[in-house]
Amino acid sequence: MPPPAMGGLLVDAKLWEELQLGEFWGRRLTPSRKGTRWDHVLFILVAYRLLSPGAEWRLYRLVV
Repeated sequence: MPPPAMGGLLVDAKLWEELQLGEFWGRRLTPSRKGTRWDHVLFILVAYRLLSPGAEWRLYRLVV
């Protein structure tokens, strides 16, 4: 990840922490039976959206 994107990710993480979204979503999105942490998945999707609109499509293309 290039340095500017890393800085943006750190800002996103700080904002997520300050708004206590991890605690909020952690209580509402329970892990799956296989251990998937849906609150972490949500953070990644939100961070990608803030860094680059439409990034979910690019992330999907990387994963699939």
